[in-house]
Amino acid sequence: MGSAAPGYVAVPVPVVESLESMVGERRRLRVAWTIVVLVGLAHRLVLFLAHRADLDALIDANATWYTYQNLPREMLGSHLLRSLLYLQQTPPASNLAMGLALKWFSWPAGCAYALIWLQTLICIAAAAVLVHVLALLYPDRAVLWTAIGFLFVLNSDLVVLEYNSMGQTMYGPLAMLLLLVMLDRLLLFRLGGRVRDAAAVGLAMGLLVLTRATWSYFSVVCILLVAAFAPARRGRAALVCLLPIVLLQGGWAVKNWIVYGAFSLTTTTWGGMHARAGLNNGGLGDEYTRYERENVTSEHGYPPWRVARAQGDPLGMFLFPLDIRNRDVAIDQAIGMANPLTNTLVFRTACAMDQRIFLEFVRANPWTMARKWVFAYRVFWQPIANYGQLFVDLFAVGNHLLDSFDLRNVVAQLAAGNLPDTQYVTSGTRGPMGTRINFALKPTSLYTLRWLEPFVLVLNLISVHVLLPLLAIWWLASRFRRPPSDRFDPLRMSALLVAAIFYGYLAALVNLVETIENMRYRLEVEPMIWLISLICVTELTGILRRPKLPAL
Repeated sequence: MGSAAPGYVAVPVPVVESLESMVGERRRLRVAWTIVVLVGLAHRLVLFLAHRADLDALIDANATWYTYQNLPREMLGSHLLRSLLYLQQTPPASNLAMGLALKWFSWPAGCAYALIWLQTLICIAAAAVLVHVLALLYPDRAVLWTAIGFLFVLNSDLVVLEYNSMGQTMYGPLAMLLLLVMLDRLLLFRLGGRVRDAAAVGLAMGLLVLTRATWSYFSVVCILLVAAFAPARRGRAALVCLLPIVLLQGGWAVKNWIVYGAFSLTTTTWGGMHARAGLNNGGLGDEYTRYERENVTSEHGYPPWRVARAQGDPLGMFLFPLDIRNRDVAIDQAIGMANPLTNTLVFRTACAMDQRIFLEFVRANPWTMARKWVFAYRVFWQPIANYGQLFVDLFAVGNHLLDSFDLRNVVAQLAAGNLPDTQYVTSGTRGPMGTRINFALKPTSLYTLRWLEPFVLVLNLISVHVLLPLLAIWWLASRFRRPPSDRFDPLRMSALLVAAIFYGYLAALVNLVETIENMRYRLEVEPMIWLISLICVTELTGILRRPKLPAL
């Protein structure tokens, strides 16, 4: 072997090849990002310009439309910081975005434009993070990353929801992005064990809770995942993840405790209201009312005002504790304006009592609630774009597919030409809760890959309900072998575990409480469903192709 030239250090060939591979991988990732982001931006710009006149007409016809999850415009636009200080009814993320839009843009058109484009950028950013996750799971497969990112960003579901309620429901896409960031950082933490990745997971979790109250109960699961993925010093990793969660979720809870005198880690006070609405929409309203009348009594520890309400006494609210009413009066004086009823301590107390009754109803009627959950779960798996016809939305689809589990009907509709669903631009006025006034649908094209969308939906449905359990059983069986099988990719199986946990948590909780809007909530975990499908297909086909290693 010859010696290296003076002043130079010989670098082993494998190291050089590894460095070249890393550089090439980063270059391919940047190319994939560039393609997906530019395609997404160009598509949304063309769509916006092509339908701007339709959007302006819809805004004019629904100039007073405002998502009630946010505090009133008069509060957010003029007193944003003070409003956030006294906000308790819903998480602050959407209120902050709406308040800034009201400050910087005109109402209603300027705010609508700003919020729609905010959602567009969030969705494109989610597609970019999805590409990075795929690059981690499938190295040297740049065509695969780009193709899935391209397919995801050119999706009718995303487009319809970006324009929903004039862009005012941005919390759904934002939750989707934050969940992807959590998965991305968890995988990087599993690979490298860097503390900053654990902290990033905790930061994303804290921001997620301040975006969607549904995830208020997920923090413990998040910390456990970080501890499980830590290559060493699990306690330190969990503590690093916990810190931003304590600062964000805990800080918000303490703020509400100081202002309203009630402590809760959940970032909404409307749990009981949502539960009652879900039961009514699920056809259980009368049964729930009977349960209240028979079980909400003073003997069961309920206060007089709630007992009176359960018995149908219209004057029951006058029995509401005076100290709570007085605290609301003091808060009004401190704000310098009337606190909306839905943001008051009175409303919080009433909803908390409704939530208690709901949970007792669930325990007392498990089979009834199981049937309700199944009904809601079938709605959950409708095409997300079906939501476009429920409330104010510039775009909609024909809503021909109402039960994705009826595969025979799906095939029949494909054969009849009803699917892919027709895309529409809408016009007219929506009244309270989406009632239609002069509502009309005009066929259009959203320039999405609509011909693929029914097949993607069916593949996702089969993957979650058939392939995922099959792969889980196969993997568990391999663990009991001696030695354990190494025919599974460990990083992909880790990603599959996290994606399945995200999906299972949201599906279980949302369908227990909500009913008619559930397809919209699926957007938050839609990238996780795509990943579940991809990993299940590639792992199941891969283990069939890989030769079985002989036992030693």
